[in-house]
Amino acid sequence: MKMSAALLSSVLAGAAFEAAFYGYWIAAWIAMSLLAFGASWAPSAILAGAGAYLGGVLFHLLALGWMRCALTNAEALTLVHYFAVGWTVTVVIVRALPTFPLAVTFPIAWTLGAAAPAAVLSLFVGPPGWFYLNRVAATQLAMPLVQIADLSGMAGVEFVMAAMAGALVEMRMRSLVVCALLLAASVTYGLVRTRQAVREEYYRAALYQSPGTPNIDTLVDVAVWPEGDRWQDWTDDQWRNFARESGGAVVVGASRVAEGKTYNCALLATDDQVRYVDKRYLVLGGETPSPVDWVLGIAHKKDLFQAGAGPVNCDCNGISIVVCTCYEVTIPGLVDNATGLIVNPGSERRIACANGPQSMLDHARLRAIESRRPLVRAVLGGYTAIIDGNGAVVGATVDQPLVGEVPADSRFSFYSATGNWVTPLCAILAAVLYIRARSQT
Repeated sequence: MKMSAALLSSVLAGAAFEAAFYGYWIAAWIAMSLLAFGASWAPSAILAGAGAYLGGVLFHLLALGWMRCALTNAEALTLVHYFAVGWTVTVVIVRALPTFPLAVTFPIAWTLGAAAPAAVLSLFVGPPGWFYLNRVAATQLAMPLVQIADLSGMAGVEFVMAAMAGALVEMRMRSLVVCALLLAASVTYGLVRTRQAVREEYYRAALYQSPGTPNIDTLVDVAVWPEGDRWQDWTDDQWRNFARESGGAVVVGASRVAEGKTYNCALLATDDQVRYVDKRYLVLGGETPSPVDWVLGIAHKKDLFQAGAGPVNCDCNGISIVVCTCYEVTIPGLVDNATGLIVNPGSERRIACANGPQSMLDHARLRAIESRRPLVRAVLGGYTAIIDGNGAVVGATVDQPLVGEVPADSRFSFYSATGNWVTPLCAILAAVLYIRARSQT
């Protein structure tokens, strides 16, 4: 009975997480509790790990279902099973620290388990954005808790959720009180930070969708077009003249060839300069080889783009602009150097099924919260949107142009200044607890 309950709870956790991605935010908390229950109640570590793996597979099959539009079935299934291992890692860590409260071990284990597959894959192909598209913090965008992302990133949001889940499963009074206070403090911080936004300065942005020759029908501070190869034959002089006509900066998703190498990039033009911001993180299986391609020996056939330097601050007529191209917006910490406006041109037609576009919009909102900077995006096949420094969507359209005011935000972000400190801290705590547990036995 105990074994069946533990296995079932892990599988149900996978289904509950999927419900959270469709707006039922409370389902993510239920899923965390179910996984914590399965990790602690299974009669053996092997059964606990197997149950967590099955739950992870179910979760990723549902949450990454839109990948079938962008990858082959083999590539998609490989990533599903690979990232499910993270759930097993979570359970293994919990089971390795049985003498400590679950409210302590489960959030540490979840943080490390979620980070482990991405960290290993990063050694070979760079941070896998497909994984970050499905982090649990994105399910909490409607709640004040997510605002602590400017302190700790998504990992901190999930740490608080996992701590509360562990306390609820364990039902120790001390753990419940401490975790309830932690949750209350996080929510209070979120409410305070949301109200601190000062709306005194605005940028005027025009986000276009035109498939033909670009044109400007209103003067703006920044005009953005999505990814495409429509204007590759324009000269720098033409771009500078075009930016001069717009009255501000022009950002266009594009590609370029330099020294025999092809880069996916964004072109950034003002009346006196033209810059190319090359994409640093490429799409597995689409822009760079996937693990399956390497195993099959066909990686050389899919090495379509070279990785570039990535986002940098560009001073454009007095506005500091950081450009992250397409799915780079899913990478935590990538736009930490933003001091003004984050611009995200992209194309999501290949993933315009299931929850692909919604996931991309959610993570654009998380980048805005983490950095406390407004973000605008012009996207083909997805959500073209204006997002403020609280992660709130000021305006959004699908395959339609959008012109509006973007509230400037200059608030300090601890996460932008320090980067991801939660995961390394959890690794240190796990090592200390394991050494202590070994010494006690």
